[in-house]
Amino acid sequence: MKKIITLMLLVTLCASLQAQDRKAPKNQKISVSAHDDNKSFIYTASFDKQKTEEVKELITKELGATKESTEKNSSWDGKTYTIELKNGNIAINLNKEKTIKSMELKIKDLSESISEIIGAPPAPPAPIERPKKPGKAPVAPPAPPTPPAAPVEE
Repeated sequence: MKKIITLMLLVTLCASLQAQDRKAPKNQKISVSAHDDNKSFIYTASFDKQKTEEVKELITKELGATKESTEKNSSWDGKTYTIELKNGNIAINLNKEKTIKSMELKIKDLSESISEIIGAPPAPPAPIERPKKPGKAPVAPPAPPTPPAAPVEE
């Protein structure tokens, strides 16, 4: 009798776990890429399509209404930036040579907020590029002194 009860509990447990698994959303792959140099800042991401509306609301709050918008696509065009949002994908391009620092910071902050919304891990800090100093080639260390010659015996 104990075996039957144990078996029934095990079957019930397995059935409930399968039901929960069906309700849970499948793992969505999130891909984020950012490039930042002296000339441009580029941010792209692919994410769960269900987060698109939340991302659109954030961008609209920060930058105003879209230039163009359909059910699946939205775009924003500023003097120095473009943003394309398509069902689960976003691309931000900023021309840093033609923008002011405050707009650059605003776009970078926006991209960080988007990453938070879509569930992307925080990006590691970019390595600092130090300009190479023009100048001389490295100098080799001086050669060690030569030992004195041994006296010659006759």
